[in-house]
Amino acid sequence: MSWISGLFVAVAVAVMWLAAAGYVRLRHPLDRLHCATFVNAGAGLALLAACLAAEGVSDRAGNILVVVAVNLLGGAAASYATARALRLRGSLPEVD
Repeated sequence: MSWISGLFVAVAVAVMWLAAAGYVRLRHPLDRLHCATFVNAGAGLALLAACLAAEGVSDRAGNILVVVAVNLLGGAAASYATARALRLRGSLPEVD
């Protein structure tokens, strides 16, 4: 593993730790959904960049790209559906 790919892996780990700290700090469930989206976008793209730096364009990088794309699109839709269901159900506290 080259130092560039190691740097991208370290960025992915830092993104995950930052999101975990944000999850602990944020109070409302809708705000906490942003932490999951941050992990999906930040860590997924950093791991894709690490794979591209280590191997170049390969089948593995293509698979990671597909997983990241599906995760970004599916994660956004799932976050929206979860937030809407919680809002319609009335189980969320009112946000100032």
